[in-house]
Amino acid sequence: MISNLEPVRRSGPPLYQLKLTLKWSQPPIWRRVVVRADMSLDRLHGVIQIAMGWRNCHLHQFIGGAGFARTYYGAPDPDYAGLGSEMLNEKRFAVADLLPVVKRKIIYEYDFGDGWQHDVLAEKILPPDPAFKQQLSL
Repeated sequence: MISNLEPVRRSGPPLYQLKLTLKWSQPPIWRRVVVRADMSLDRLHGVIQIAMGWRNCHLHQFIGGAGFARTYYGAPDPDYAGLGSEMLNEKRFAVADLLPVVKRKIIYEYDFGDGWQHDVLAEKILPPDPAFKQQLSL
């Protein structure tokens, strides 16, 4: 028997409200998106591409941490193995892995030549919503 005091159980992972801000833009260029906590970083890349109006025709990476503790996530290239910073496979990490708490921020870099950097800020962590449908097509 469920009492009125017990929280309602909802299936699925929490939802993340993310604010994507293109760094150094004046006026600020930003978008707000909601994604599932278990979304892999390669899928988040697709969301950012659509939200920011990019065309998915350049390399990208996610950067977590700062200074010597920086960690890079992306699509590893075997031609560059052992040549410096190791790139962790973005398919193996989810949004919640890099943004475990509200106010945490990571960087999404798109087009290494031009260096378009975006702050990805976890604004809110929302309860699961079984009606939430994530649609993505690139």
